[in-house]
Amino acid sequence: MARFDYDAAQFSGEFESKLVTALDINSNPWFKEALAKAAERLAEYFRGAIIVRGLLDTMQFVDGTKAADLKAGNDSMLYVDIYPKGTRDRERGRKKAIRNAEVAFVHEYGSSKVPASHWMSDTVDDVGDEISDMVAEGIEAAISNILGG
Repeated sequence: MARFDYDAAQFSGEFESKLVTALDINSNPWFKEALAKAAERLAEYFRGAIIVRGLLDTMQFVDGTKAADLKAGNDSMLYVDIYPKGTRDRERGRKKAIRNAEVAFVHEYGSSKVPASHWMSDTVDDVGDEISDMVAEGIEAAISNILGG
């Protein structure tokens, strides 16, 4: 699972209180929209990595990889989880269903039978700057809106 978050509290000593208000996740739709778009973009990259690395054995793994809804962690933090959702039915002689998140974990870290591919962490390393820039644009839009710009 990938999670990225933004904690506005880290800026409380650096900006005027007016600007900190601009970063209030509970009242700032520009920031929420930017974070949601960045999360969905990262999910798109994850889906691409699954395909490019040949990790898919069913399309459930690809199609289920989505950004969850935005959640508030505390008064100043907003986060979104991105991981393959859904459960596979029993298949190939398995006694119970398996969650796509478990399949993702095994592909990321490996098991006794599956080598680690680090598909999530490598993807984040490759596109992290782009995703961070998308979030920064949301911060700039929030500040600009509060300041009337």
